[in-house]
Amino acid sequence: MVPKVIILQLLKALILQACHNLSDEGLEKALRVRLDFMAITGFVDVPDHTTFCRFRNLLTELKLWDGLLREVNRQLEKGCLKS
Repeated sequence: MVPKVIILQLLKALILQACHNLSDEGLEKALRVRLDFMAITGFVDVPDHTTFCRFRNLLTELKLWDGLLREVNRQLEKGCLKS
């Protein structure tokens, strides 16, 4: 079983990836060099880029990914998420 904190970190990373239009490799690199990405996700050891791909594919397979992105966008439009 994957710890909940890891799932949350992966979700945060995928949301950052979508917001910044990054490839999986670009996300991995950003998580290693950008302090804001490090702070938001809380990763100590950054996963390999294939981990993000597999996690996103799993969310898509479970029909969760599109709904998660819609909810983030809804909250952004409503002003519930502050940058």
